[in-house]
Amino acid sequence: MRFFDLHTDTASVIYDEKKSLLQNDLHVDLTRAGKHFEYTAFLTLFSDSRYTDMTGRYDALMENLLGECKGRVAFVKNAAEYADAKDKGLMPMCLAVEGAEMLGCDPEKLLYAVREHNLIMSGITWNNPNPLYDENGLTPKGFEYVRICMEHDIAVDVSHLHDKGTWDVLGTGAKTVASHSNARSLCPVGRNLPDELIVGIGKRGGLIGLNFYKAFLNPDLSAASIDDVVAHAKHIAGLAGVETLAIGSDFDGAGMPHGITGVESLPALREALINGGFTPAETEQICYENAFRFFLEGKKG
Repeated sequence: MRFFDLHTDTASVIYDEKKSLLQNDLHVDLTRAGKHFEYTAFLTLFSDSRYTDMTGRYDALMENLLGECKGRVAFVKNAAEYADAKDKGLMPMCLAVEGAEMLGCDPEKLLYAVREHNLIMSGITWNNPNPLYDENGLTPKGFEYVRICMEHDIAVDVSHLHDKGTWDVLGTGAKTVASHSNARSLCPVGRNLPDELIVGIGKRGGLIGLNFYKAFLNPDLSAASIDDVVAHAKHIAGLAGVETLAIGSDFDGAGMPHGITGVESLPALREALINGGFTPAETEQICYENAFRFFLEGKKG
């Protein structure tokens, strides 16, 4: 059984809360992740309005993460590195930043992270306007940042970007991912995607990761459950095709719905998807294959 998760906040939380990636009481640790199934995930570095020195935070997070991962995890950028990590007994993981503020919105710092740390995905923003985008969409510097991403095969994550900015990214032809977003028509929050953007991402070969955050699943937070994840999956697949779907848990960044407690619940999600009408082959696509194809084989949907 295999799972590929497009978004976890665990790497940032273990640093902030002085916990271990190997074993903890959070949603993800390497002990549970590797116990009964294969698990590859994006360890995503985030910053929010609490932090003023974003690039300093990136450096501190990476120093901590590299120490935590030594002898356990390899950050990979393609299928060959993935296979090599497994041959060496390491858990293949991927690296992303949630907002370009982490890199000073600077293409040179972006390329440093790619070269030194194998970063393969970058968001444009955490949530607030920055030199790359404003209320009107991408700025000229934002378009330049996306162009650099395209030249170096870096996926652009639009999950924290508003609709106009997302359309701007799609219009460039960039490798576009909504790493942890659901369907706005089922749960009307701004961070979820409207149907027309779901269709647009699908038509352009992009990828959408199902977010487990209960506030993005059901307007009634107390009722949010694993079945809502399946409902969003069915809605997105109906608009954009199963090949557009992946998992983007938001583990350690959000409150989980009934039926999901952490990484150990992924097999239950797989079962729920099958019980909800997806075939075993389609479920394998959602849980693993689509993400592996997109990020490590370099093939759009």
